[in-house]
Amino acid sequence: MPLLLKVPQEVIIKLQIIIPFLLLLASCASGPDLSNPEVRKGVSTVKFYDQMEIKNKKYQLVKTLKVLYCTGNVGSLTHDSENAARSTLKYEALKIGANGLINYLCHLKGLDFARNCWNMSECYAEAIKIEPRN
Repeated sequence: MPLLLKVPQEVIIKLQIIIPFLLLLASCASGPDLSNPEVRKGVSTVKFYDQMEIKNKKYQLVKTLKVLYCTGNVGSLTHDSENAARSTLKYEALKIGANGLINYLCHLKGLDFARNCWNMSECYAEAIKIEPRN
């Protein structure tokens, strides 16, 4: 016979308020911990390539990445948000074994109530693994 616990109504009400709030806080990427030297070293090895740079290189597509990056200040500069999103894309590429990113596009969305973000950047790129030259 399963054990059933009786949860007081006031606890259920509090959980109904707290859980959505915590989900909203977790919905925006905070980015890599750039205070860690190993993370900075790894992220610096991932490069963004344009089509001319990648044209004569052999590479394998690893995965399409999407990063949402939020800054909390109403008056924050969108340029800073995009730079942070680029760093986050590089970090995500590093985590899946990629060493490059192509077809980068970042859309500055601004205010996003659904994710509780004052200034939202939505960025996409294809993570690639460039084969070493023989």
